[in-house]
Amino acid sequence: MRRGKEVLTTESQRSTARGAQPEPRSPARVRLVIVHAPVVDAIGTSIWWAGSPIAIGRGDVPTGDGEQRIAVRDSRLSRVHAAIEEDAAGLRIRDCNSRNGTFVGRRRVGVAPLAHGDVVRAGDTLLLVDVVPAGGAEGVPEDEGPLLGRSRAAGELRAELRILASHDAPVLVLGETGVGKEIVAREIHRRSGRAGPFVAVNAGALPEPLAESELFGHVAGAFTGATRARNGCFVEADGGTLLLDEIGEMPRELQPKILRALATREVQPVGASAARPFDARVVAATNRDLGAAVAAGTFRADLYARLAGWIVRVPPLRERRDDVLLLAAGVLAREGGPAALTADAAEILVTADWPFNVRQLENAVSVAAARARAAGTASLDAGHLPPELAAPAPAPAVAAGDDDRPSKERLLEVAARHGGNLAEVARFFGRNRRQVYRWLKMYGIDARSLRRR
Repeated sequence: MRRGKEVLTTESQRSTARGAQPEPRSPARVRLVIVHAPVVDAIGTSIWWAGSPIAIGRGDVPTGDGEQRIAVRDSRLSRVHAAIEEDAAGLRIRDCNSRNGTFVGRRRVGVAPLAHGDVVRAGDTLLLVDVVPAGGAEGVPEDEGPLLGRSRAAGELRAELRILASHDAPVLVLGETGVGKEIVAREIHRRSGRAGPFVAVNAGALPEPLAESELFGHVAGAFTGATRARNGCFVEADGGTLLLDEIGEMPRELQPKILRALATREVQPVGASAARPFDARVVAATNRDLGAAVAAGTFRADLYARLAGWIVRVPPLRERRDDVLLLAAGVLAREGGPAALTADAAEILVTADWPFNVRQLENAVSVAAARARAAGTASLDAGHLPPELAAPAPAPAVAAGDDDRPSKERLLEVAARHGGNLAEVARFFGRNRRQVYRWLKMYGIDARSLRRR
């Protein structure tokens, strides 16, 4: 389930709500980034919220003096298609009686609040709402290498890797399944300048009888079948980088031996009488919460402290939606086309939650590309994508009028579906949370009770 998202508010609104002047710090800023458009040159451009309404419309319409405007050469846009405005609750988008409608998260809206990560569609143009926190980078260029991305999240990750790569401290890479933790580890090795090899081992899949041999090596005759000596992973990575992947799944009985190797910088092969030194930088990776594992007693606290010299969090794909289409284009290029995405396909890709992240995106686009090639189409369309992605978003349950409201049963049903998260309930109905609270009060529903359902 997606995490709830707050309606965007400006610093002046937060100050008014507190009944005080703004704090002496730089507030978060909001921008809209074009992530798909009929004219490729428009993609990646952005406009910042500056306190006055922003009009969205066709690029052939003249701009008035002092008017903020997103103008795109898009034949499906109306002259004035929609507007970004500010009301008492924060930023919202309003459809201006457009021919083809305005959509937020694949749902057609009349007026709807905007939140960080929302995807707005007007015509065949897609815009992403991006909230830049105080002190955050306002724009990050693409970079060479495997960590592509225009998003701030991707740029901040690349910047962190540039700093830590030249240090020898152990690195713990955290991230959900499929985010590319091994790619990050390889990038650390590439940037480190180490001449030795990059060696990766799945620490959670080592067969127990052979685990020590795989990691530390063995001498000839150490056990049945050991006809000749073998270097383990630590020695094989000498002068380079060793990735201990899935470290959170490592058996408890193996953990003290890994700890000793990291502490002494030497390993003792199975059957050997002397230890062997090694010079490898160790990078560990996991999708588990190691802090919770330490508290539960399944992971040693001293090993966690040894591994976590530098912690790197790899953001999930839902936190870097402005990179989705760039990554999809890379897959299409590798697969041999088609080279273009229709607006419908782009909208589905950008708004999907991607629980299995980049790996899932690559698989979905690869399959879709094969379908498009088989059909002989010039562009990849929504119908080529896996059905679970292309399924339409749920329609709003109420009309645009302020007096329309869902029935009590409908409200409880939607609240249960979203685990009592009122931000998500508001988003479903195309309203703000204040309206949801008014409905709850009217029906005599305690908001706290919803979270226990």
